[in-house]
Amino acid sequence: MLSAGAVILNYNSANDSIRLANILVNFKSIKKVIIVDNASTDNSRIQLNRVVNSKIKIILNNRNSGYNAGNNIGLKELVEKDSLEICFIINPDVSLSEETIIEVIENFEKHEDYAVLSSIHDGPGIAEEWQWFDRKDWSINLLEICTITRFLQRKFKGKSFGRDRTLEKAKALPKLYEVYGVMGAFLGIRSDILKEIGYFDEDVFLYWEEIILAEQIQSLGKKIGLLNQVKFEHLHDYSRSSVLKNLQTKLILYQSSLVVIKKYATLSTTQRLFWIFSTMVKITEAKSVIFILKIINYK
Repeated sequence: MLSAGAVILNYNSANDSIRLANILVNFKSIKKVIIVDNASTDNSRIQLNRVVNSKIKIILNNRNSGYNAGNNIGLKELVEKDSLEICFIINPDVSLSEETIIEVIENFEKHEDYAVLSSIHDGPGIAEEWQWFDRKDWSINLLEICTITRFLQRKFKGKSFGRDRTLEKAKALPKLYEVYGVMGAFLGIRSDILKEIGYFDEDVFLYWEEIILAEQIQSLGKKIGLLNQVKFEHLHDYSRSSVLKNLQTKLILYQSSLVVIKKYATLSTTQRLFWIFSTMVKITEAKSVIFILKIINYK
């Protein structure tokens, strides 16, 4: 069996990271578990140090460098120091069995043309209705940037437009199904592919990671696959955030969108300029409102 390790990126979620690490450490198929703490502001670092053993390593990042950069720290350790062949990215709020890990590894062994593999998933929120990414999700997400196009899209297509890749539909697919992209909460990727693409794109702090990875893999002529005979649970907390927090989240989304538009989107010069301008407007708008809310101490 191909050798494999896992990276857990922690940010103020030590309990979940420890829970997941204690699950993975008992999997014979996982040789190394690395928890990267992305400069947590709580007592995560104290808690995480209690689970260090021969199979679990804690790496403390000196700043919160975002999802891709944080995961890259652990990935480079697994690839360049431990020389493992398959790397798993697993969010702290994920739960899974070793059967899922083994199924992914075995399919990597059987299908050399696949660079990234994941499985179907269950959980609260949008988990059941969005099992994989389609190429058309580009336009859906870009439409969300501009207020006018967002209004028209929701009016004529409905709020669930694009989220039609349901758990029920995924279960009816072939055992291994080629997709454009998979969810970033849990995925396996070949180490040689990571080196070939230069690891994850660190120009984005958060969001769009799956789409960017899909474009990187396609540029190599490799495939991304979804397995439907095993699954993972994504126990994401979708509780309502404050107005300020929501705006800060949207700002990060817009900033990442700008990177995608400039580096990865297939657009004409006119289209690219339009989307860059539209996104810059949204970024400026979000920054202005956040600035005002902070002045009046509105949460």
